[in-house]
Amino acid sequence: MPDSTPIPTSLPSQITSFVGRRREVARVKGALREHRLVTIVGPGGAGKTRLALEAAYQTTRSYPGGSWFIDLGKLPAHRAIVDHVASALRLTRKTGQWTVAELAARLEHRNALLIIDTCEHVIDEVADLVQELLRSTRNVDVLATSRQALGVGGEQLVHLDGLEYPHELQPDYSPAHLAAIDSVVLFIERGRSIVPDFDLTTENASAVADIALRLEGLPLAIELAAARLRLLAPQQIASRLENQFRLLGSSRVATQRHQTLRATIEWSYDLCSRVERLCWARLSTFPADFDINAAESVACGGDIEPDAVLELVGALIDKSILRTTLRRGDQTRYRFTDPVREFGRDKLAELEPNGVARSRHLEHFSQMANFVPELLFGPSQVERTNTLRTERPNLEVALIRAVAEGEMDAADSLACAIALVSFASGSLSESFEALNMVAKHKGNRSTARVRVLWLSAWLAINQGDLDLARQRAAECRRLAQLIDDQQGIVHALQYLGECELLGNDSSAAEGHCRRALQLARELNQDHLIATALVRYAQVLAALDDPKEARSALLEAVAISDRVGEKWCRGFALWNLALLMQATGHPEEGVKSARAAFDSKALFEDVVGIAQGLEVMAWCSADLDEVRRAAVLLGAADSVWTSSGAVLPARLEHRRQDCERRVGTELGVADYLSLRREGQTLAPDDAVTWTWEPGDRDGSSMAPGSRAVEGTDRNRRGTGMPPLTAREKEVALLVAEGLKNREIAERLVISRRTAEAHVEHIRAKLGVSSRAQISSWAAYQLDE
Repeated sequence: MPDSTPIPTSLPSQITSFVGRRREVARVKGALREHRLVTIVGPGGAGKTRLALEAAYQTTRSYPGGSWFIDLGKLPAHRAIVDHVASALRLTRKTGQWTVAELAARLEHRNALLIIDTCEHVIDEVADLVQELLRSTRNVDVLATSRQALGVGGEQLVHLDGLEYPHELQPDYSPAHLAAIDSVVLFIERGRSIVPDFDLTTENASAVADIALRLEGLPLAIELAAARLRLLAPQQIASRLENQFRLLGSSRVATQRHQTLRATIEWSYDLCSRVERLCWARLSTFPADFDINAAESVACGGDIEPDAVLELVGALIDKSILRTTLRRGDQTRYRFTDPVREFGRDKLAELEPNGVARSRHLEHFSQMANFVPELLFGPSQVERTNTLRTERPNLEVALIRAVAEGEMDAADSLACAIALVSFASGSLSESFEALNMVAKHKGNRSTARVRVLWLSAWLAINQGDLDLARQRAAECRRLAQLIDDQQGIVHALQYLGECELLGNDSSAAEGHCRRALQLARELNQDHLIATALVRYAQVLAALDDPKEARSALLEAVAISDRVGEKWCRGFALWNLALLMQATGHPEEGVKSARAAFDSKALFEDVVGIAQGLEVMAWCSADLDEVRRAAVLLGAADSVWTSSGAVLPARLEHRRQDCERRVGTELGVADYLSLRREGQTLAPDDAVTWTWEPGDRDGSSMAPGSRAVEGTDRNRRGTGMPPLTAREKEVALLVAEGLKNREIAERLVISRRTAEAHVEHIRAKLGVSSRAQISSWAAYQLDE
């Protein structure tokens, strides 16, 4: 018969349900099977106590000597804790205080689990006690919760963050999709304890997702937000989260220490030393994550030497105040949760009202913006682009600060950096927003302002706004001549020439571009020569001189290859593909377009990808691969639209010729069907498909296409899924448990791009959840 002897326990009963954390509970239970000391470490409000209790409830039969809950939360700091522990274990003695040795002797023959909760404020005392107990007993295990590790030999750490939460806000979030996410489930369940008929609906789903996202799944914060349903609808709660401390006020369902979000963060603040508090406050200047170099630049000064910052960052991580994350290249970066950052900023206003830390932040990222010339040309382009893409939130905050403080040289450099990174990420509107922020401030006369003007002209050309492009290019030329910026004059002449070319004045265009090339050669600067050669080649092609145009483009490619330059190389190769297609050499056009893709993919240059897909469609039609051409026209449509760029007006007639030919050969129904298929492809997917073997009888198709099946069937026959290399990389990161924002951070891409990759993976694999993607990835790895 089973043993019915009751097992002694002091585990408190819970009046609310335990939500999610199945994986974490299993991890704690597994750790207890292998280790005698397990410490659950995490920030305040993450649910460490609830997790410890749930694991203890599920392991009571493993401890016949009982499971004992010892709450140190109300114990004053640096108070001797042995008596407190003995009392919690219901041990008594006649007189005097307990010693650790006496306590260990009473526990020596027990097979018991001690759950020691909230250790951080008496960390040294707990460490000494636990070390002695483990050394003096055989069958006593300890499960501790703390905001930092105990630092005892043999300690096994289980790190705890917030619950799973939606990492991307989507307008079409369905209640069914959200109801499977733990943080949303917690909000719903706690909300129903306040408003019994509360439910997730299509009307409030987006707001609930926003709440869970903004609070990063932190259980305490979500419970406090749910408590506000007595007064506010989810949409109102979401809109008021800008001031989280005010909204998430006291709640009677929380313990005294957790009655407000601010109180639990204040608890951590009180545990910090004076310099740790100062470091925390200064680092709160960062709007998102940051690296150690930036931390040293911003946090140092006064009582904090630069060499001390690394140790202080480590101390904040140990106390679960600061978090770590990895980016591409395994670079460690650091970040606060939003409430912890907001708390730090409040403290910074008290500690340093003069704004010194913010000035250091501006100075650090203004210097980083000096990477801009290397973005434009040279072997460090990819590295610098990725660095600035990673630092985008910091650059934007620095730009706002520079404009507010009238530091216009710094503001101009920052705006250029943001514009180039935004353009590379496929958002011309964001590029313009950054440049226009500074362009409206007149009077700055510097090379940085010249750069703002010619970049504005370039972006305007890509958006088809010739009037603005002419205005900015002319203004750029005047200012460059005024301050004798010869490089600026070359750029201004190029864009004035391109405007004339797009305006069908080839003669005027030739004059500007020839003069730009001549001046570039006089300056003997490779980047100027290469870019001027490409634009002069465009004019030569328009003037029906393909031989000289081809020579100029090949020279630009050769210069780029010699110095390890990629961006201009891709631009030159795209123009070479256009030239080859126009002169009746579509096979050569395909080769050049594919080579251009190789360069553009390094930057995830969405506009460059749209250009390449366009010319590939035209070449495919010339090669009688009309089904491929139809799909590629649709793919190009989609990428042009998402980027905000447009096909140059001088090339519109070539697209129209292609559309007429393909539509006539396929018939309207098939043509429109294939074109719609192309519009569903992600940019990476579309580029990958340009390498699929052609099929001139029309049986080839795009990966994932339903309208035609040849290529996809061949892929499945080899056991390979129809995913691009980047999509496979994303799928593996999903399997690691990363959310869309974390995937974007790891791969240094935009959140929108990461989200698109995940959605295309779901569609291609025919799955509906991230768990199914994970299962597929695990199967591939097993194979």
